[in-house]
Amino acid sequence: MADPPPTDPDAPCPDGLDPRVWQALLAMNRFDEQDENGVDLSTLRSNLQLSWTDRIRRASRMARGLQRARQQYQRTG
Repeated sequence: MADPPPTDPDAPCPDGLDPRVWQALLAMNRFDEQDENGVDLSTLRSNLQLSWTDRIRRASRMARGLQRARQQYQRTG
């Protein structure tokens, strides 16, 4: 299993990565409450309060967005 993403705002920036990008990645991985594997427990709990149909709708929207992003990347790359 991969290491959980870093959440320490003072974590060193990997070589070759723009420090601004690194700080943005760190900011995206800051959660209210995490378990020992870096799983965001607060988001997990809020998602479990949704009905199963709402969870499917949310996942479908995310999948469509990822598919559009992939298609856009393929067109420009």
